[in-house]
Amino acid sequence: MRAGDCLAWHLLFGRRRATKLAPEKRKRFMDRQVSPERLKREKQRRYLIIAASAVLLFFGGWWLLSSMQGSISAASLRLGRVDKGEVQIATSASGEVVPAFEEIITSPVQARLIAVLKHAGDSVHRGEPLLELDLQSVRTEFEKLQDELRMKQTQLHRQEVQLRGELNAKRRELKVKAMQNDRRRAELQSERYLDSIGAGTTDKVREIELANRVAALEYEGMVENLHDREATAAAEQATARLEIEIFRKTLEEKRRQLDDARIASPRDGVLTFVLSEVGTLIGAGSQVATVSDPKHFRIQADIADDYAQRLSVGAKAVVNLDGRRIEGTVTNITPAAKNGVVRFYVGLSADETYALRSGLKVSVYVLTALRNECVRIPFGNYYHGEGLYEMYVRRGSTLVRREVRLGGSGESFVEVMSGLEPGEEVVLQTLDAAFRNSKKIKLKD
Repeated sequence: MRAGDCLAWHLLFGRRRATKLAPEKRKRFMDRQVSPERLKREKQRRYLIIAASAVLLFFGGWWLLSSMQGSISAASLRLGRVDKGEVQIATSASGEVVPAFEEIITSPVQARLIAVLKHAGDSVHRGEPLLELDLQSVRTEFEKLQDELRMKQTQLHRQEVQLRGELNAKRRELKVKAMQNDRRRAELQSERYLDSIGAGTTDKVREIELANRVAALEYEGMVENLHDREATAAAEQATARLEIEIFRKTLEEKRRQLDDARIASPRDGVLTFVLSEVGTLIGAGSQVATVSDPKHFRIQADIADDYAQRLSVGAKAVVNLDGRRIEGTVTNITPAAKNGVVRFYVGLSADETYALRSGLKVSVYVLTALRNECVRIPFGNYYHGEGLYEMYVRRGSTLVRREVRLGGSGESFVEVMSGLEPGEEVVLQTLDAAFRNSKKIKLKD
């Protein structure tokens, strides 16, 4: 070891060591003389060692912090550039391709299913049988109603005969009464003549006059009774005919139910649903099959009730199907929300030109406004509606977290209200949970 190194060692650690020496050795050590130049060099060397240690400590801490900072590969990110342009504000919804027309077939009667003639997915023609039901009880009831109708018709005929006989008898009595009154009037004239020549009496004339007045009143009563009975008979017959007509309509309805119970396709199309459990007891009005149009489709979409007020019938819509855009129009909006969701339908302008099929999932964008020359960023899965977002903006090789307020969105762009400037690059995706609380993220090539 060099003398300078020994001296530095003694200067740094000699005091502690000297306390452990024997008194005579410590006195001899302390009495040794050191030149000022050597002391100066050793002091400079000590300062140099301290400075080098501080520099090493600083760079070591910086390296440690850098190694602890999160990093992510730039190739794994979807970055988008902020620019200015047009944004077609749209309300997005999830949708499904459904037939433009479908007819639900129900059973008009309660019956048991005994045979399935067609299955879901089969093409069917108008009038083609789909199911066979056990209609024996329905036929028996129909035949019973037919018998009751014939019985009512017979009763009506008998009633008409009886009423006709009764009225004819009253009319004959009335004719007899009229003839009797004519005879009494002739007797009165004869008695008056006899009284005028002195061959009769005044009392006899008065007696005959009184009898004629009584007979006239009786005749008027019989006429009124005949008219009343005719009116009553007409009302009774009208009531009986009305009952028969009502019963005939009931019978016709039962006949129609019996005909409809022979479940057949009401139109040409595709059978999208059919009850297939043989032996099932089907209630009256229960759905047994559905026939749809296989060539024309529409979109059935659901949207949160909070956004339903933005919809209107006739609004333009864009349907995104596997990257293909299909234009359409809102044709119908359900008036009531169910479980916080409002359902609406979009009619397609050219559905036959696309390979559509029922059940395909699509995204629907209903256009509600147009923004010109606004700050915008590309649309992505990061967007969940208007509000504040924590987004990462690229600065060289670092991503910096920033609070951004986003407005409405369209199919391709999102309106930026504040927090971003044109020309900046921003991450257009949701990062993993490990990075969500990081203010800065280092980018790796």
